[in-house]
Amino acid sequence: MDCGGWSFLSHMFSRNSYILLAAAVLLAVLLAWEADVDERGRMAAFFTVLGDALALLALQPSCPAAEDEVTPCPA
Repeated sequence: MDCGGWSFLSHMFSRNSYILLAAAVLLAVLLAWEADVDERGRMAAFFTVLGDALALLALQPSCPAAEDEVTPCPA
C-alpha cells in the first residue's frame, strides 16, 4: 500500500524497531538542540497531536472508492 510516498518507512524499519527508536531520539535531539523551553513544549505538543492523528488514521479501515462516486466506509 502506497501512503503518499512514505511507504518506504514501513519497509525500512520493519525488521528492527531499535533503528526506528534511535532515529526518533536523534531527530528529537536535533530539533531541540537550540530551542528554548517554550519552543520545545510547542514542538512536543505538535508531534503528540501528529502522532495521535496518525494512530487514528491507522485504525480506519481501507475503503476502495469508485472513480465517479464516493463510497462510505461500512460502520
